[in-house]
Amino acid sequence: MKDFLRSYKSYILILISVLFGWTLGIWFIYYNFQKQKQTIFSNHLDHKLAMYNSVLYSMKELTSLYAQGIGASQNIKNIFTTYKENEEVLRKKIYQFLLPFIKSLVSLEIDLHFHTQEGRSLLRFYNPSVYGEDLTQYREDVVYVMTHKKPVFGFSTGKMLSGFRHTFPLLDERGDYLGGVDFIISLKHFEKLVYQLNPGACFRLIFNKKETVDKLEEPYKSQFSHSFFGEDLVEYQGSFRNDSLCGSTLHGLQQDLKFKKAISSDKPHIVELKQQGKVYEVVTLPIKDFKEKTVGYLLIIQRAEAVEGLYKEFYRNVYIYTLLLLLILFISFYTNRKARESFLERKKFNTVIQFMESAVYTVKELKINFVNPKLLKLLGYSEEDLIGKRDHEVFVEPVDDRCEICEAISKGEEFTGDMVLKKKDGSYLIANVKVSHVRDELGKVVETVVCFWDITLRKKLEDALYLNSITDPLTRLFNRRFIATVLENLKEKASETKQTFSVIIIDIDNFKRINDLYGHDVGDEVLSVLAETLKGQLRDQDIVGRWGGEEFIVVLPETDLKNSVLVAEKLRKAVEDLEIGIHRLKITISLGVSEYRLKEKEEIASLIKRADSALYLAKRSGKNCVKFET
Repeated sequence: MKDFLRSYKSYILILISVLFGWTLGIWFIYYNFQKQKQTIFSNHLDHKLAMYNSVLYSMKELTSLYAQGIGASQNIKNIFTTYKENEEVLRKKIYQFLLPFIKSLVSLEIDLHFHTQEGRSLLRFYNPSVYGEDLTQYREDVVYVMTHKKPVFGFSTGKMLSGFRHTFPLLDERGDYLGGVDFIISLKHFEKLVYQLNPGACFRLIFNKKETVDKLEEPYKSQFSHSFFGEDLVEYQGSFRNDSLCGSTLHGLQQDLKFKKAISSDKPHIVELKQQGKVYEVVTLPIKDFKEKTVGYLLIIQRAEAVEGLYKEFYRNVYIYTLLLLLILFISFYTNRKARESFLERKKFNTVIQFMESAVYTVKELKINFVNPKLLKLLGYSEEDLIGKRDHEVFVEPVDDRCEICEAISKGEEFTGDMVLKKKDGSYLIANVKVSHVRDELGKVVETVVCFWDITLRKKLEDALYLNSITDPLTRLFNRRFIATVLENLKEKASETKQTFSVIIIDIDNFKRINDLYGHDVGDEVLSVLAETLKGQLRDQDIVGRWGGEEFIVVLPETDLKNSVLVAEKLRKAVEDLEIGIHRLKITISLGVSEYRLKEKEEIASLIKRADSALYLAKRSGKNCVKFET
């Protein structure tokens, strides 16, 4: 009997231990599952938020560029200044000036709306026949721009249009308010941009009724319909609805408490929704007006296939783990006490689940031994093209006969950087590359993992944005801000090298007369031809830029006053010989020269002021001459 009880007791202990181990193991599996799921959702939310912010940024930058070059350009300001007393003439002049640009704006689904100095509607390009109403009664952005003389961007609804508005003040040279202009990017174009970045997803634009429908006039309310998410919400009737995906999913959200909380929040949220064995991720991104007040939401519904895989893996792990413990329990019942005691030493299980979105290959002994499908698709090679070869023999372009990846592998060092990779069709892409090593217990590298991501498009966008930010859109010369930076750099360099530099400020004589007689198009042609002429007369190290209006500036590194005056005279003669356009216009320029005072460590503002003084002296001396300030 005693032996039986002793044996029975051991079985109870074994059973309790196995149950405890099962509970702990299931908790550990479930904890990892939840952690990985939250990581995936967090990454997806960050990705969607980055996408959403990039769309807003691109719309804001695009309208800023059009504002600088067209809508809020100096030409528009001049028209406002000249005809501000006669609104009918002003309206016609603006319409005539901007008519050549309308086709490009229409193709981008951008509308223009000009306002008067008092805040009344002056000209809607999407409906020119409607004007004159007081915008300050229902457009807070117009009131803000009139009051603070600063541009604002955000979602806004007028009487006819709802969309993202970038509203700019038009200021004269003294900073007085002449009027305003807003660029409206339609919800249709916004939805199109979002769809291009998330093809196949379901989108909904949900707005507060009082911020949209209540402001629109009757014919324009039809673009919104009632939303079943709430009586005070409406839904934009867009083109990219994907009802096959959204149908039952949207109805399932009506009862979801987490979603109700998300749609009433000012912060981005992601909600999980399970229906009919499928998992969906529902992302809500707040849409805000220029005051950062939430007026609506962008709703993105997408199949969460990665999370579905996690669920399958979770259930499979639970099933396998349970079977394994049942097997252990069975074996333990038929072993002796020593075996049962050894069985109580718990085993540890580590399950690593990783979904690779990047291109990956592994290297052993400097040769590729594995590539993933993402790499093959990205570069266009087959496994046979790559396995057993060195990466720089196929697709990695060496820099100065050096392969940075090979050097990192040889030295056992980590590496992260941008590199140019060659595709099978001969084209190239720019990739962000990361090199990591797998080491044994002694720290020796046994294998290397190389991951990379295609950043070609991002680099092109960054380069284009940078070029636009430092150049004048008409003449393609450097703009005033960039020239100011160059001068500060030359000042610092001069203090080190003890070599001076000079500037020449140039003004076109009687340029206003050319604009008045021949029009602004001819005036723009004169500015462009003059810019090319100046560049053609200078050295490679010299820098020429547009200083403002009809003024240009030339920066001459390592050049003293005497030689700068000779350069200025050379420029004057070259311009004097020009015959511009079909009118064969003759123009002259006046030039002011000053040399940087190295010993005094002169401020750049003082250098420019002296050159301006010399230019003023040249104007007073009859124009078409060179004067200098010592």
